[in-house]
Amino acid sequence: MTNVPLNINAVYIPMVQTGCLTAEYDSTYPIHLHGIISQHEFQESINKINRSFSGYKNFIIISWIIFALTLIIGTGCFVVGGILITKSIPVFYALFGVGIFMSTFGSLFFGIGFCVIHSKCALAIDIGCSVPQENINRAQYSNKVTPESTTFLGRQDNFAPPPYSIQTAGFCSRCGVAGQDLTARFCSSCGSSFNT
Repeated sequence: MTNVPLNINAVYIPMVQTGCLTAEYDSTYPIHLHGIISQHEFQESINKINRSFSGYKNFIIISWIIFALTLIIGTGCFVVGGILITKSIPVFYALFGVGIFMSTFGSLFFGIGFCVIHSKCALAIDIGCSVPQENINRAQYSNKVTPESTTFLGRQDNFAPPPYSIQTAGFCSRCGVAGQDLTARFCSSCGSSFNT
């Protein structure tokens, strides 16, 4: 099965299985990010994201413990109910009901937990602005303001991703689209020259 990207201006980083119960985002540097972010910055960001997912390992261990306990208790209720069937029918039905409930609850809890943890996730990195085809005319006549870079002084955030250095050829004065190619002199969207 192939996933079709929703945005053609995004790079998708897949999740890869690294062990029996562990998965993390692939730290292989995508060639599409060349010139946008360095390989070191990319791997540093992916490692921080992967470390934030380490809490899922505890959830998996707890799921296994709950699954095992409910199956053991459910099986014990079946066995004790089978032994006590000759002495007391109501006790048998009570233990049989508890056994069915525990076995079903444990299996459902484990199944749902397993699906949540091992669902395939993809990390999307947006590498440029994409204007839908129906909004091109509106984008050509709008006054777009480009954001100024902000410098933060003071405390350092150890969990924030590294700053990304974006080198663009300039912005189109007509439609406001940033140039993706450093050697391009004309806008690929509308054909007018870039302001450099």
